[in-house]
Amino acid sequence: MIDFDPGVGVHTLNSNDQDGFLLKLDSNGTFLDVKQFGNNNASGSSGRQILIDNLDDLYLSGTFGGSMNLDFSGSTSFNVQSNNAQDIFIAKYDSALTLKYAIALGGQFDQLPSSITMDENFNLYLGFNFNSIIDADPSQSSYLLTPVGDFDLAVVKFDSIGQFIWAKSFGGNQDDLLSNIIVSDDLLLISGSFKSTVDFDPGPAVNNIISQGGFDMFISKFDLFGNYIQAQIYGAASDQFGGYFNVDKNKTIYIIGNFKGTVDFNPGPATNHFVAGSTEDASLIKFDSIVNFQNAFQFTSTGFSSINLTCLSCDTCANIYLDGSFIGTVDCDPGNNSYSLNSTTSLADVFFVKLQSNSNCLSVGITEPENSDHSIYPNPTNGIIHLGNLICNENIEIQILNSLGQIQLHQTFTNENAIELHLENYPKGIYFLKYRCGGLCRTEKIILQ
Repeated sequence: MIDFDPGVGVHTLNSNDQDGFLLKLDSNGTFLDVKQFGNNNASGSSGRQILIDNLDDLYLSGTFGGSMNLDFSGSTSFNVQSNNAQDIFIAKYDSALTLKYAIALGGQFDQLPSSITMDENFNLYLGFNFNSIIDADPSQSSYLLTPVGDFDLAVVKFDSIGQFIWAKSFGGNQDDLLSNIIVSDDLLLISGSFKSTVDFDPGPAVNNIISQGGFDMFISKFDLFGNYIQAQIYGAASDQFGGYFNVDKNKTIYIIGNFKGTVDFNPGPATNHFVAGSTEDASLIKFDSIVNFQNAFQFTSTGFSSINLTCLSCDTCANIYLDGSFIGTVDCDPGNNSYSLNSTTSLADVFFVKLQSNSNCLSVGITEPENSDHSIYPNPTNGIIHLGNLICNENIEIQILNSLGQIQLHQTFTNENAIELHLENYPKGIYFLKYRCGGLCRTEKIILQ
């Protein structure tokens, strides 16, 4: 039995075996709703990824065994059935969590869903690993994919109502791992890791690439019709693992990864070598919108320490957020300065880091452009804050957050050159004032005395 309400309320669910859940909270982390999906099958069910489109429709992907109902209304019209293994499901819901469609893909053995993404026409792309023949078309028709060796990689495209459009797969005679897929500027990008020899072109042409030793990291590029364009490889004698993509508001692409040994992260004729510590370091690579290399950054470890990046996100101001785990002593600043962390035990600790788009480590908040004359005063304050010299032709959005990141105040102003905020009734302590106007963002730490 699990209580899914993180607040003072209680909302418990009991699993049949291993069930999945879909939890909804408001922007302050207050519980709104939770839904449960699963069955009595010993292999269980679990959610993998959530995607929300511009119409507030929600897409849920995951794995399941046996028969499972994904309609939270209780109707059984959208039951999905596995093929005696862990199969993949995708379900689409509206903002009220009313089911629009549910589909399942499977084969003789387990399938491993890795990522879903969407283009501007609401076409959905599913990336996954598979190691047995699988029918990628969930309709009455069929489109069979056959693995070359062990786990191969596949991407399937569906339209806005879940109908099959195309599917592609590629791989070699050993395990090849898909990490993430994204759409950027009418390109479908796939990241992952491969070992030995892989033909990266799923079409009739052949583009065999051989890894340099263990697992090498790759970024593969397709158009939205599934036509292969090229693959970029990052490798060395030791293992490199491709990680998570994200795209900021300027269409700059970032990808994280983990590596050992010495690796050249510049796929062009120039070089950009990083040398990992005695175990494993992490990397952040920056590309333009069509995957031309721009820069690479290293998160270093000391001695027998190690660092692992697991997730990457970008905000509306093009700042970068990373999280992961580490053991020992690591430097979370990939720039010229250093910001060291030490794990508290011999086990892994979790860390969270925020970077500017130029990848300098931030101590607090977001830095405004150098020519900005905006003023925020007094600070510290007894309760009244003045924002002056506000020259903005768009709406000005103001948020006040407490030290836990919870929104305390949210207001929008129009055609204001000066704004006065009143915090006299708030508890004394540290707050963050977030100001946004168009592409300009600024966050300031405020001390309320």
